[in-house]
Amino acid sequence: MTGTETTGSLSEVISHKAALMLPAVLKNISAGVQGIPQDHSMASFCSFFSKDDGLIDWSRSAAEIEARIRAFDPWPLCRTIHNGRELFILKAAKFPAHQGSARRGLVIGTSQNGIMIQTGDGILAVTELQYQSKKALFWRDFMNGTRDFAGSILG
Repeated sequence: MTGTETTGSLSEVISHKAALMLPAVLKNISAGVQGIPQDHSMASFCSFFSKDDGLIDWSRSAAEIEARIRAFDPWPLCRTIHNGRELFILKAAKFPAHQGSARRGLVIGTSQNGIMIQTGDGILAVTELQYQSKKALFWRDFMNGTRDFAGSILG
């Protein structure tokens, strides 16, 4: 594990590990082995996600937005609005940069790490994005086809 897994990639890894454990579990059940009940006072609750949970709040930190992008892949996907169009942010990383005073959601420009976007705390380097109903693009290809993107405010 690298710490950059998405819900989709992590689910695939866990499903394979669970499948390998299943024969032993079934054998134990048939042998009468009793399980240990869960301590409900120690359990945590997670509500169901909705499509609206994927809407990016640019006032959050770059680290939190990056984690949400990974958590909401493959559904509901993180998204924002650019020029009235829904834009999915598919891959990004927290960029180690000095906190500026730029407006949250401002597309600052590009670097070798991707498209730099100001957040509430830090810079997010976006490397893959997609307009709704279009194909996903690497950041350089996206910028070649979206000349007005740098300097725009997302959200």
